[in-house]
Amino acid sequence: MICVIIILTTGQNSVAQRENRLLLRLSKGVFSQDYQLILKDRGSDDVNDADALQVSEGFVAIAGLTAAGKLLSIDERATDTATKTISLYTKVWEPGRCVLALHGAGPFLKSFRVELVDHLLNLSKKISAADSLYTFHVQRANEEAERRRFSIRLRPNTSDSQTPGQETSLRAPVPVYPNPFDQVIYIDTDNYDQPVSVVLRDYMGRKIWNGDFSGRSGIREIPARVLQPGWYFVEVSGKTGRRPLHQSKMIKHQLK
Repeated sequence: MICVIIILTTGQNSVAQRENRLLLRLSKGVFSQDYQLILKDRGSDDVNDADALQVSEGFVAIAGLTAAGKLLSIDERATDTATKTISLYTKVWEPGRCVLALHGAGPFLKSFRVELVDHLLNLSKKISAADSLYTFHVQRANEEAERRRFSIRLRPNTSDSQTPGQETSLRAPVPVYPNPFDQVIYIDTDNYDQPVSVVLRDYMGRKIWNGDFSGRSGIREIPARVLQPGWYFVEVSGKTGRRPLHQSKMIKHQLK
Protein backbone atom coordinates (compact mmCIF):
# COMPACT_ATOMS: atom_id res chain seq x y z
CA MET A 1 0.00 0.00 0.00
CA ILE A 2 1.05 3.60 -0.60
CA CYS A 3 0.86 6.39 1.99
CA VAL A 4 0.81 9.94 0.71
CA ILE A 5 1.30 13.13 2.68
CA ILE A 6 0.44 16.14 0.54
CA ILE A 7 1.74 19.49 1.70
CA LEU A 8 0.00 22.47 0.15
CA THR A 9 0.98 26.04 0.97
CA THR A 10 -1.04 29.20 0.59
CA GLY A 11 -0.37 32.70 1.80
CA GLN A 12 -2.46 35.73 2.68
CA ASN A 13 -0.74 39.00 3.54
CA SER A 14 -2.20 42.27 4.75
CA VAL A 15 -0.90 45.38 6.43
CA ALA A 16 -2.92 44.62 9.55
CA GLN A 17 -1.72 41.06 10.01
CA ARG A 18 0.11 38.55 7.88
CA GLU A 19 -1.32 35.07 7.75
CA ASN A 20 0.18 31.99 6.12
CA ARG A 21 -1.49 28.59 5.94
CA LEU A 22 0.07 25.18 5.44
CA LEU A 23 -2.15 22.17 4.71
CA LEU A 24 -0.85 18.65 5.25
CA ARG A 25 -2.87 15.70 4.02
CA LEU A 26 -2.00 12.15 4.99
CA SER A 27 -3.68 9.52 2.85
CA LYS A 28 -3.43 5.82 2.25
CA GLY A 29 -5.65 4.33 -0.38
CA VAL A 30 -9.10 5.88 -0.01
CA PHE A 31 -8.43 7.07 3.55
CA SER A 32 -7.14 10.55 4.38
CA GLN A 33 -6.95 13.14 7.12
CA ASP A 34 -5.92 16.81 7.05
CA TYR A 35 -3.88 19.02 9.36
CA GLN A 36 -3.71 22.79 8.92
CA LEU A 37 -0.94 24.99 10.27
CA ILE A 38 -1.65 28.73 10.45
CA LEU A 39 1.06 31.32 11.11
CA LYS A 40 -0.03 34.80 12.21
CA ASP A 41 1.88 37.86 13.37
CA ARG A 42 -0.39 37.99 16.42
CA GLY A 43 -0.83 34.26 16.72
CA SER A 44 -0.10 32.23 19.84
CA ASP A 45 1.89 29.03 20.30
CA ASP A 46 -0.41 28.12 23.21
CA VAL A 47 -3.62 26.17 22.63
CA ASN A 48 -6.47 28.68 22.29
CA ASP A 49 -9.86 29.23 20.64
CA ALA A 50 -8.23 29.50 17.19
CA ASP A 51 -7.10 25.88 17.45
CA ALA A 52 -9.14 22.72 16.91
CA LEU A 53 -8.35 19.52 18.75
CA GLN A 54 -8.19 16.30 16.77
CA VAL A 55 -11.41 14.50 17.65
CA SER A 56 -10.87 11.07 16.10
CA GLU A 57 -8.40 8.76 14.38
CA GLY A 58 -9.20 6.60 11.41
CA PHE A 59 -7.14 4.28 9.24
CA VAL A 60 -4.62 7.12 8.97
CA ALA A 61 -4.09 10.12 11.24
CA ILE A 62 -2.12 13.34 11.15
CA ALA A 63 -2.04 16.25 13.61
CA GLY A 64 0.14 18.91 15.14
CA LEU A 65 1.68 17.81 18.43
CA THR A 66 1.97 20.47 21.15
CA ALA A 67 4.53 20.51 23.96
CA ALA A 68 1.75 19.41 26.32
CA GLY A 69 0.99 16.39 24.12
CA LYS A 70 -2.29 17.69 22.65
CA LEU A 71 -3.17 16.78 19.06
CA LEU A 72 -4.45 19.62 16.87
CA SER A 73 -6.12 19.36 13.47
CA ILE A 74 -6.09 23.18 13.13
CA ASP A 75 -2.98 24.67 14.68
CA GLU A 76 -2.42 28.44 14.94
CA ARG A 77 1.12 29.56 15.78
CA ALA A 78 2.92 32.88 16.07
CA THR A 79 5.13 34.06 13.21
CA ASP A 80 8.66 34.19 14.62
CA THR A 81 11.89 35.72 13.40
CA ALA A 82 13.77 32.71 14.77
CA THR A 83 13.66 29.08 13.67
CA LYS A 84 10.42 27.33 14.66
CA THR A 85 9.84 23.58 14.78
CA ILE A 86 6.33 22.09 14.70
CA SER A 87 6.16 18.46 15.77
CA LEU A 88 3.79 16.23 13.81
CA TYR A 89 1.84 13.17 14.84
CA THR A 90 1.30 10.65 12.06
CA LYS A 91 -0.11 7.13 12.21
CA VAL A 92 -1.02 4.42 9.74
CA TRP A 93 -2.42 1.06 10.75
CA GLU A 94 -0.44 -1.10 8.31
CA PRO A 95 3.30 -1.23 7.57
CA GLY A 96 4.54 -0.65 4.04
CA ARG A 97 6.06 1.78 1.56
CA CYS A 98 4.78 5.34 1.90
CA VAL A 99 5.17 8.52 -0.15
CA LEU A 100 5.06 12.12 0.97
CA ALA A 101 3.98 14.27 -1.96
CA LEU A 102 5.21 17.79 -1.20
CA HIS A 103 3.77 20.84 -2.94
CA GLY A 104 5.08 24.26 -1.92
CA ALA A 105 4.41 27.61 -3.61
CA GLY A 106 3.49 31.25 -3.14
CA PRO A 107 4.00 33.80 -0.37
CA PHE A 108 4.64 31.18 2.32
CA LEU A 109 7.95 30.14 0.76
CA LYS A 110 8.91 33.76 0.14
CA SER A 111 9.00 34.31 3.90
CA PHE A 112 10.30 30.97 5.16
CA ARG A 113 12.67 28.17 4.37
CA VAL A 114 10.50 25.10 5.02
CA GLU A 115 12.02 21.72 5.85
CA LEU A 116 10.43 18.35 6.43
CA VAL A 117 12.47 16.46 9.03
CA ASP A 118 12.42 12.66 9.26
CA HIS A 119 13.72 11.99 12.76
CA LEU A 120 13.71 8.22 12.30
CA LEU A 121 16.28 8.48 9.49
CA ASN A 122 17.83 11.74 10.73
CA LEU A 123 17.13 13.28 7.33
CA SER A 124 16.03 16.80 6.40
CA LYS A 125 14.43 17.77 3.09
CA LYS A 126 13.73 21.31 1.96
CA ILE A 127 10.30 21.97 0.45
CA SER A 128 10.78 23.98 -2.74
CA ALA A 129 8.42 25.65 -5.19
CA ALA A 130 8.60 22.57 -7.41
CA ASP A 131 6.60 19.46 -6.60
CA SER A 132 8.65 16.74 -4.96
CA LEU A 133 8.20 13.31 -3.42
CA TYR A 134 9.54 11.89 -0.19
CA THR A 135 9.45 8.11 0.01
CA PHE A 136 9.59 6.30 3.34
CA HIS A 137 8.77 2.87 4.68
CA VAL A 138 6.71 2.14 7.78
CA GLN A 139 8.20 -1.01 9.29
CA ARG A 140 6.26 -1.23 12.54
CA ALA A 141 2.96 0.58 12.32
CA ASN A 142 1.61 2.42 15.35
CA GLU A 143 4.92 2.43 17.26
CA GLU A 144 5.97 5.57 19.14
CA ALA A 145 8.97 6.25 16.87
CA GLU A 146 6.74 6.11 13.79
CA ARG A 147 4.06 8.35 15.34
CA ARG A 148 6.60 11.07 16.20
CA ARG A 149 8.69 10.58 13.09
CA PHE A 150 8.17 13.93 11.35
CA SER A 151 8.32 17.63 12.08
CA ILE A 152 8.16 20.85 10.07
CA ARG A 153 11.05 23.27 10.54
CA LEU A 154 10.57 26.92 9.55
CA ARG A 155 13.55 29.21 9.09
CA PRO A 156 13.28 32.86 8.03
CA ASN A 157 14.72 33.23 4.54
CA THR A 158 18.33 34.41 4.47
CA SER A 159 20.90 34.93 1.76
CA ASP A 160 22.69 31.70 2.67
CA SER A 161 19.63 29.47 2.30
CA GLN A 162 19.96 26.32 0.25
CA THR A 163 18.87 26.34 -3.34
CA PRO A 164 15.34 25.03 -3.98
CA GLY A 165 15.05 21.29 -3.81
CA GLN A 166 18.43 20.74 -2.14
CA GLU A 167 18.42 18.03 0.51
CA THR A 168 20.55 17.92 3.64
CA SER A 169 21.48 14.49 4.88
CA LEU A 170 22.09 14.60 8.63
CA ARG A 171 23.23 11.03 8.92
CA ALA A 172 21.54 8.32 6.87
CA PRO A 173 20.18 9.37 3.46
CA VAL A 174 19.74 5.80 2.17
CA PRO A 175 17.30 3.68 4.24
CA VAL A 176 18.29 0.02 4.74
CA TYR A 177 15.69 -2.40 6.15
CA PRO A 178 14.26 -4.59 7.67
CA ASN A 179 16.33 -5.31 10.75
CA PRO A 180 16.29 -8.16 11.69
CA PHE A 181 16.06 -9.55 8.13
CA ASP A 182 15.19 -12.93 6.68
CA GLN A 183 15.41 -13.55 2.92
CA VAL A 184 16.14 -10.07 1.54
CA ILE A 185 17.55 -6.67 2.57
CA TYR A 186 16.04 -3.57 0.94
CA ILE A 187 17.96 -0.44 -0.08
CA ASP A 188 15.73 2.60 -0.76
CA THR A 189 17.44 5.08 -3.11
CA ASP A 190 14.40 7.27 -3.86
CA ASN A 191 15.54 10.12 -1.59
CA TYR A 192 19.13 10.24 -2.81
CA ASP A 193 20.09 11.90 -6.09
CA GLN A 194 23.59 10.50 -6.57
CA PRO A 195 24.71 6.95 -7.51
CA VAL A 196 25.56 4.75 -4.53
CA SER A 197 27.72 1.70 -3.99
CA VAL A 198 26.50 -0.94 -1.51
CA VAL A 199 28.70 -3.55 0.22
CA LEU A 200 27.48 -6.37 2.47
CA ARG A 201 30.04 -7.77 4.92
CA ASP A 202 29.93 -10.59 7.45
CA TYR A 203 30.83 -10.15 11.12
CA MET A 204 34.53 -10.69 10.26
CA GLY A 205 34.47 -7.79 7.80
CA ARG A 206 34.70 -10.01 4.72
CA LYS A 207 32.90 -8.74 1.62
CA ILE A 208 30.18 -11.19 0.57
CA TRP A 209 28.13 -9.00 -1.82
CA ASN A 210 28.40 -5.63 -3.55
CA GLY A 211 26.35 -3.64 -6.06
CA ASP A 212 26.06 -0.19 -7.65
CA PHE A 213 22.74 1.63 -7.91
CA SER A 214 21.78 4.89 -9.59
CA GLY A 215 20.12 7.61 -7.53
CA ARG A 216 16.32 7.64 -7.26
CA SER A 217 16.13 4.14 -8.74
CA GLY A 218 13.57 2.94 -6.23
CA ILE A 219 13.84 0.13 -3.71
CA ARG A 220 16.59 -2.35 -4.58
CA GLU A 221 17.22 -5.76 -3.05
CA ILE A 222 20.20 -7.57 -1.56
CA PRO A 223 19.60 -11.34 -1.73
CA ALA A 224 19.97 -12.84 1.72
CA ARG A 225 18.23 -16.23 1.53
CA VAL A 226 21.48 -18.27 1.61
CA LEU A 227 23.14 -16.26 4.38
CA GLN A 228 23.74 -17.97 7.70
CA PRO A 229 22.11 -16.52 10.84
CA GLY A 230 24.27 -13.92 12.54
CA TRP A 231 25.51 -10.32 12.36
CA TYR A 232 26.14 -8.48 9.08
CA PHE A 233 27.16 -4.97 8.05
CA VAL A 234 25.77 -2.95 5.14
CA GLU A 235 27.90 -0.03 3.88
CA VAL A 236 26.38 2.57 1.55
CA SER A 237 28.94 4.87 -0.15
CA GLY A 238 28.75 7.68 -2.67
CA LYS A 239 30.52 7.11 -5.98
CA THR A 240 32.90 10.02 -5.37
CA GLY A 241 33.74 9.38 -1.71
CA ARG A 242 35.72 6.67 0.04
CA ARG A 243 34.06 7.06 3.41
CA PRO A 244 30.66 5.31 3.68
CA LEU A 245 27.62 7.58 3.84
CA HIS A 246 25.88 5.10 6.07
CA GLN A 247 26.72 1.87 7.88
CA SER A 248 24.07 -0.48 9.27
CA LYS A 249 24.64 -3.35 11.68
CA MET A 250 22.02 -5.95 10.88
CA ILE A 251 21.12 -9.41 12.11
CA LYS A 252 19.65 -12.46 10.42
CA HIS A 253 17.68 -14.56 12.85
CA GLN A 254 17.65 -18.33 12.99
CA LEU A 255 14.49 -19.57 11.30
CA LYS A 256 12.21 -21.62 13.55
